[in-house]
Amino acid sequence: MISIPELGSCHFIFSKWRSLSAQSFEIQRRYFDIVSPKGKRVLRKYAIGYSNAENVPCKPKIGEIAVMFFRDGEYFWFHLRKNEFKEVFYET
Repeated sequence: MISIPELGSCHFIFSKWRSLSAQSFEIQRRYFDIVSPKGKRVLRKYAIGYSNAENVPCKPKIGEIAVMFFRDGEYFWFHLRKNEFKEVFYET
C-alpha cells in the first residue's frame, strides 16, 4: 500500500517543478540519503501525492515518479526514481 494518494498528472506543472527540491529538505539527491531514516521521515512529512512521471505534462520521465509536496505555504514537486519512491512511500 502506498502512503500518499495518486494525483492527476495535470497538477504537475512547470511553475511548481523544482521551485523547491529534495535539497530544500537538506537531503542530497542520492539513493542513500533519500531512503535514510531522516530522508524518509522528511519526505513523508511534506508529501501530499504522486503521479507516474511518464504522464506529467512537464518534464515527463520514464521509470520515475513525480511527487508533490507542500511546505511553508508552497506546492512544489520533483521526480524520484521508482525504487526510491517504493522505499520511502510503500507501507508493508
